[in-house]
Amino acid sequence: MASAQPQPAYARTTLSLPKGRFILSHPLTEQDDEPQNALFKSPEFTKYLPNFNPNPTLQDTIQRRLTQTADRNTKVFSIRTKDTNEFVGSLGLYRMEHDNKATEAGLAVFTNKHRSGIASEALFLLLDHAFTDVDKGGMGFNRVTFVTNALNAAMRGWLEKAAGATQEALFRDAWRDASKDTYFDSVTYAILKREWEGTSRKKLLEKVERYFE
Repeated sequence: MASAQPQPAYARTTLSLPKGRFILSHPLTEQDDEPQNALFKSPEFTKYLPNFNPNPTLQDTIQRRLTQTADRNTKVFSIRTKDTNEFVGSLGLYRMEHDNKATEAGLAVFTNKHRSGIASEALFLLLDHAFTDVDKGGMGFNRVTFVTNALNAAMRGWLEKAAGATQEALFRDAWRDASKDTYFDSVTYAILKREWEGTSRKKLLEKVERYFE
């Protein structure tokens, strides 16, 4: 019997928890363009991304959405509140390697929404979708990686303490800030399916559910 094929990255997908506060929707739509553009222009968003254009035009953001939606190895979601439908960020799976069952994850949330549990809930939904078997509606990945600036202590702390990710590498002078001709180290973390199903999923879900109380 032929094995199930990975769910196409471009398939329409909505993710949420029964008592959750947020809804993840793929693909991004025109409704997301303006708030996404505002997010990309936020100094806090580009603080640890020296090679990201700090002043993208709205057309740049629209083109980015169209390109990513057409890319079958990328799956980006909007993050919106259930009660008001407010756009609070986006996240996704990138550089999908279906043969290796591996992908990379990334997240962007407005600064004024930090420490409100958005990242934990959204990333729980994304990781669960990534690791869930294809025949159960997931992507069927075995490995999810995160790459961040070595100076991004908040993200690194979340990955280690909340998600149970393992640091696998530190790349020296990996990212260049062309405007200042300076370099930054990057750090790679990973979570494996067996780790997610072992303890990481339960631990992160417990953290998320504390915000429902």
